[in-house]
Amino acid sequence: MTIIFELICLLLSLQALAYILLDIWTKYWPTVPVGTLSVDTHSLTSQVRSGVTVFNIRARYRYVISGTTFISNRIGIVKNVRTDNINQYEQYKRKVEASKIVHYCPFYPAYSILLTGLINKTFTYFTLFLGIGLIALIRFFSFV
Repeated sequence: MTIIFELICLLLSLQALAYILLDIWTKYWPTVPVGTLSVDTHSLTSQVRSGVTVFNIRARYRYVISGTTFISNRIGIVKNVRTDNINQYEQYKRKVEASKIVHYCPFYPAYSILLTGLINKTFTYFTLFLGIGLIALIRFFSFV
């Protein structure tokens, strides 16, 4: 049973590490100008936290690489930006609307993002260290 729990913790840590490395790598992707950009914003009441308003930002854009036109809706590593903080929402909205370049994957140009660095770093690092910490605790108590 502990081996299964260790594997789950390991997968949790590996997923967080993959997000961190992908976030770093996207900063070095080639860029092209944004062709057409449309930004959609809306808010709704949270189903999880009573009385909290959640703000969403979605984008759809076109870009051209070597004569091929691509259409994407990915803002960052995650497709949409969602927050319950109005100041953060306004900041992200301005950044998305002001986007002039698209970062695209050099190996698969159809995968692109408008903004780099949009992962929830606190949650991602917490997940990484939680998985590693739980594995360490399991190992420690299995030797005791």
